[in-house]
Amino acid sequence: MEHTRLLQLDFWMPRGRLRTPRRKVSSPIPRLAFAASVMLTAAVFLVALVGVGSALSLSPRDSMKVYTQCNERGKVALTFDDGPYQYMPDICKILEDNNITGTFFVNSNNWDCIYNEPQPTNLKAAYAAGHQIGLHTWSHPDLTTLTQSPDDMDFQFQANIASVQRIIGVYPAFMRPPYGNYNDDVLAYFAKYSLNPVTWNFDSEDSTDNATAEKCERNYDTIQSTTPGSAIALNHETFEPTAHEVLPYAIQQLRAKGYTFCTVAECVGLPPYNDALAVAPDPAPTFEWTCDQSS
Repeated sequence: MEHTRLLQLDFWMPRGRLRTPRRKVSSPIPRLAFAASVMLTAAVFLVALVGVGSALSLSPRDSMKVYTQCNERGKVALTFDDGPYQYMPDICKILEDNNITGTFFVNSNNWDCIYNEPQPTNLKAAYAAGHQIGLHTWSHPDLTTLTQSPDDMDFQFQANIASVQRIIGVYPAFMRPPYGNYNDDVLAYFAKYSLNPVTWNFDSEDSTDNATAEKCERNYDTIQSTTPGSAIALNHETFEPTAHEVLPYAIQQLRAKGYTFCTVAECVGLPPYNDALAVAPDPAPTFEWTCDQSS
């Protein structure tokens, strides 16, 4: 058990022979004042010590906010995971035809390699159109299973960031952990890489084994009752019906219910990218544009 070290006060004594002081009657008031001063100093020290200890004991879960909904009522952020994939241009066109900006949380090596054409072209087009680009790890592992493998965890963050930087030259400020899974160890890596974690409070369920366009549309019918106030809506750009059936239906229903559309960054009131960490994109593909790395 660790014991608290008592405050020790050392009094300075003059060197040399001590003279016997003259006997006199002194008032106890100065001694009492000094004792009170010492006690007050000790109390302040202990309070400060407790405060520092409390700050050091804060977990990442306590100090880092995981965003699940918008700051303002009536807003909805449409988000699309697991790309870039072949349906990204179709999703972007539907959003743009409806004057909506969406948010894409991209992997680097999941359904396709982010460096394989046409994925770089698709990602550049989405970014140029004003859609927000977020991160989703290199290869979509459950990050809570990697907390005992620091090298693997770092790779999932670093390689995902690097691939997006090489293609569009930005450092995204948001990442969605795959499956929405995280713990304190995972959040520590979000802090390490200056990323805001975001999950969702509405799931269209288009990634389930038995997903159909009709089931996803029925879920959107209930969005107002299941997520009153605001919504960060989870969709997947890799599910063909989402791109061509569910999304047009969802936009129509959400507008009819009075929602206004926004990106995740607009939804929570934070910048979409960390400009201080941005680098210029590669002017052309290089030997580093490969998914033949690991994980």
